[in-house]
Amino acid sequence: MKRTEALAEIKQRGWHGDLEGAARIQAKKGIAGIAARKAYQDGIRAKQRGEPCDCPECKKGNKK
Repeated sequence: MKRTEALAEIKQRGWHGDLEGAARIQAKKGIAGIAARKAYQDGIRAKQRGEPCDCPECKKGNKK
């Protein structure tokens, strides 16, 4: 998994409010705290704006 993919997954975790999952990805991939926090917050903001989540589960129609 590339850094950009890891940040995209952290953003998805933010959309779902999964801070633990985001922290696991951050630690596993060695993403800096500032970048991870920004991606997580971007996910929260995207949900607040009504943007759909683009994670595989949501794309299948299994929204959480």
